[in-house]
Amino acid sequence: MEKQKKVVLVTGCSKGGIGYSLCEEFARRGVCEFKVYASSRNLYSMNGLAGETLGIQILEMDVTSDQSVKNAIDAVIEKEGRIDILVNNAGVICASPLADVPIDLALKSFDTNVFGALRTARCVIPHMAKRKEGMIVNIGSIGAYVPTPWNGIYCASKAALHSLTEVLEMERKPLNISVTLVSPGSIKSNIASNHEKAYSGLPEKSLYRSYIPQIIERMRYSQRPEAMPTEEFAKQLVDKLIARMETGKGGEAIILGGDALQYKWLLRSWSKFFKKPYRDPSRSLERPRLIYPNTRMFSLREELKLLDLSVDDQHDCLEGTRLETIQDISQWIESNGSNVCLLLGAAGTGKSAIAATIAKKYRALDNLGCYLIFRKGKSEPETVLRNITYNLAKYDLTIAATTRGSLRKYGNLESASLEAEFSTLLKDPLHMSARRRESSILVIIDGLDECGTHESRENLMRVLRDGLPELPHTFRFLITARPEEDIFSLTSLPGFHHVMLDRHSEESKLDVSTYIKHNFERVAKEPNWEIPDDFSWDESIQILIDAADGLFIWAAAAVKLVEKGKYARFHRFKTLVKDVKSLRLDLYGIILQDALDWNEDNSKLFKSVFYLIFHHNTPLFDQDISDLLGVEIDRISGLLSRFRSLIVYEKGKPIGVYHSSFYDYITSCDGSPWYIDIEALNVHLSKKTVKQKINQHLSKLQYMDVREHVQLDSNASFQSHNGFCDVFKGSITRRCLDKTIDIEQSGDKIKVAITRLRVNLKDEVVSENGVNYLKEFVKELTVWSKLKHPNVLPLLGYYMVGYYSHFVSEWMGNGTVQTYVQRNKLSVKELLPILLGIANGLKYIHDNGVIHSDLKADNILINAKKTPLICDFGISRLLDSSETSKTTTEYYVNEAQIFMAPELLQKNGRQTRATDIWALGMTYYEIIFKKIPYFRSNEAKAIVSVALWKEVPELPPSPVDLERCMDSIWNVLLLCWTYDDKDRLEIDEIIEALEICIKIVSEAGPEVTSLSDQLLKKLIDNRESRSSHLEKHKGIGLGEERK
Repeated sequence: MEKQKKVVLVTGCSKGGIGYSLCEEFARRGVCEFKVYASSRNLYSMNGLAGETLGIQILEMDVTSDQSVKNAIDAVIEKEGRIDILVNNAGVICASPLADVPIDLALKSFDTNVFGALRTARCVIPHMAKRKEGMIVNIGSIGAYVPTPWNGIYCASKAALHSLTEVLEMERKPLNISVTLVSPGSIKSNIASNHEKAYSGLPEKSLYRSYIPQIIERMRYSQRPEAMPTEEFAKQLVDKLIARMETGKGGEAIILGGDALQYKWLLRSWSKFFKKPYRDPSRSLERPRLIYPNTRMFSLREELKLLDLSVDDQHDCLEGTRLETIQDISQWIESNGSNVCLLLGAAGTGKSAIAATIAKKYRALDNLGCYLIFRKGKSEPETVLRNITYNLAKYDLTIAATTRGSLRKYGNLESASLEAEFSTLLKDPLHMSARRRESSILVIIDGLDECGTHESRENLMRVLRDGLPELPHTFRFLITARPEEDIFSLTSLPGFHHVMLDRHSEESKLDVSTYIKHNFERVAKEPNWEIPDDFSWDESIQILIDAADGLFIWAAAAVKLVEKGKYARFHRFKTLVKDVKSLRLDLYGIILQDALDWNEDNSKLFKSVFYLIFHHNTPLFDQDISDLLGVEIDRISGLLSRFRSLIVYEKGKPIGVYHSSFYDYITSCDGSPWYIDIEALNVHLSKKTVKQKINQHLSKLQYMDVREHVQLDSNASFQSHNGFCDVFKGSITRRCLDKTIDIEQSGDKIKVAITRLRVNLKDEVVSENGVNYLKEFVKELTVWSKLKHPNVLPLLGYYMVGYYSHFVSEWMGNGTVQTYVQRNKLSVKELLPILLGIANGLKYIHDNGVIHSDLKADNILINAKKTPLICDFGISRLLDSSETSKTTTEYYVNEAQIFMAPELLQKNGRQTRATDIWALGMTYYEIIFKKIPYFRSNEAKAIVSVALWKEVPELPPSPVDLERCMDSIWNVLLLCWTYDDKDRLEIDEIIEALEICIKIVSEAGPEVTSLSDQLLKKLIDNRESRSSHLEKHKGIGLGEERK
């Protein structure tokens, strides 16, 4: 008998969060085991979750809405018959001092974090109780056990959820269902970043404004390196839940995540005995730092406007290697001689490893005041002095105090020269603080050559050259760099000690030999490595030692190459030994050749990815690269994972490069498929990556971006679709809109129509017909945003979700004019003002230099006052545009072509005011007669009728009693359809004609005949061609009856 799937419903499944990963993990356990339903209040936030691969179903559910929760759960029950597991994961952060938290924001947090879980539980419990089985899982937080400053509302709401869960666990026994509480510790997810983006700061008069950096740090606290990735959390949690399903009981709370156990037990116990500020356990091995950071330190950081130059996870020297160099540097540190030491050497000679070893030693002695690492493209010379200052101030509060005093004395540093900065931030503070110190303080600057270019760091080098030797010798500066000209010149100055690393020295060769022997012997002891008895191990190792020739980077790359072989490590080792003479420093080439199928597409992607890694000014994540290039994340991560022997790469962590010589190699190996031509790529990528292109196009319209203010209607939000668009219903608050926009609805909450372009704007997608959708979207925004008239639908704003664009306009309950006239029997006195309003709107559009290009009844809405509003400017064009107009024909073939003037059906036909007049006549025909033009013909025949036979629509019986103006109205329509566009009515003539028609239906007796004759003369305008056109097509009022 086939095993029945367990139905799982998870709330709060936005991409990048715990719920998203839980859905994927449940689904990966096999489609025969779980049927997964993911929910969120916004379907777009779960982009990528649904699909055939994992079989996950997504549905819209707002846990703060009783009706939304009921609708979603009822839908699952109706389809599946039950819900076996409910995971209440939806939650929000509320980071702010309690004294400043708005009550409505606190209520919203409790509504989501506490009552949201209660709502869903109340809905599923009756179903579970009826079946006597089921599991409810509530995702709480470790913060419920140990509340922390700036996060009081969140911690309190999670504590409430914990209590609610404990009571529910007691009350579940008669129902035979299971209730489980999960208390995550630090989990890598998007909850903090989402809150930080939405964080609006503190009130202007807040008593805590100086603590803003501290509050932001608290937001980010759960995302530090010790945090558990969401994927790992989901895997462990699902394992535990499956184990509990067999017993049907909840049991103790499940605690998972970084620092979870320490937080719950150790820190909670300590707090009972020590009434001191709570300390951050992740810093337990460093100088004590409080979670209540020194306010002055954050203020100092703000004043200095620092960039993030955090130290990477550096590898230090293998024990027993570089002893002479380390001893030389240690002796210099302890001496009273020059206070600057330059450690110089070519790429790959081990400078960074030596610096890391020295740092480790003096950190343990509590003498490491500052350790900065510069990487190409990720640091600027202007930030060096400020970062040194801040790190020294963090190290020693005396330095912090003297620095702040110096800053107060000098004032604002924004326009200060580097010389003034050096004096204010280093010279004066360090001289004052040095009087109180006896031991040395070490400052390490690793990779100074990679800080900017020779030209951009010229001022910095001059300041360091003149200023560092003048500082108190208590402060020792160790600087590593390649011996580039501007840096090497310092070695000749008396105030600079220097150590040169020579790859050909006996020390280098001996240490590289030790490194190779140690690491390959270590690798050889691992499983799946069997050395044949007749294999010459010592000889092979010596071959590699000789090939390395004293270069550590070569040795390190060789070890990584073999290690990455997994089950073929020995084979890789033998291949490396066999071909070593041809390798030498070209080991990078061997690694690259083996890592990828170097076809044209892979080569282009590799070059773009690594160009960004080396030249982006901040460390990149794989998702960043995916967004910048517009390439799927799976493809990016797949490519990066192939180069782990050359780069530091883990999902969800910044990407690093093991050594800068890799950059030197791939920018100099001309002719290879991985060669990066910096200038060519710079030109290529300077055309902007996908998001940059979109941002550039939209830069002048940013004031209309309403993404943060729009909310989709949780009930039946999808309304209709047409062409390339889907229409949804939602709402927006009035206060976030342009006050000059005329809005029909009253109240603060405005119902809106959200029109989503169904095509993806990624990489400026161009269709087979040559339509650039990004440009079309921006063009429609530009055109529509300028049009403000009583007969034009106002554009309220736009927003982007991923690469999908959305227009926002006021919701019109009467729908389009087409549906309105179909549903309502209108009198001629009601119909004529609608026709006149459309004409007035079109005149305004033309007067503003715009051609509508797609006028029809479907593109005109009716508001509550029965006023027509022209909309849909998707293929409009500006009259002064030089580009050939895009017509409906270029998009798709349908009945819209029937509205097109004959000249548009010719090759190179262009949209004009006259083509809009033709479409206006067809639109009037559809409104008056409630039929599409040429209704007796199929679409193809209708087009032929227009293009070849020069036919116009026939006059059918009108469902509207047009009374005495029937003849006049039909003449107006006929003169909108002249085949010579010069004979077509002008928009002003149509408006005048309609105004006369309104008078005709209001008058009686002889006045009617007089007005009709007057109108006919105005329409013909003494033109024989117009008169002939009316006669040919049986116009009325020319002295004979229509046959």
